[in-house]
Amino acid sequence: ILSMAWGYGMLSTILLWAAGKFMPLPAALYVPSLLPGWTGVLLDAIDEGYGKLLRRALLHRLLTILATVGVFVVSLKVAGMVGGDSAIHKG
Repeated sequence: ILSMAWGYGMLSTILLWAAGKFMPLPAALYVPSLLPGWTGVLLDAIDEGYGKLLRRALLHRLLTILATVGVFVVSLKVAGMVGGDSAIHKG
């Protein structure tokens, strides 16, 4: 459940960041950047190996988000809980 909450939280952050590029958002919802702050850049400059690890971890996290959100939506569709006629029961 925690990874599912994390996945939806990250997806929401990415969507808010993208939406902020095209329309004004309230300050509480505005995401200025998806990149790490200056401390992450400093660590990357200090240790080249950290940069490779960070890219690998970022790819892993993005795949986790897509898998978690995608599988949840597909499982709801299979269960008949999502869809255009899910509330209509044919006899």
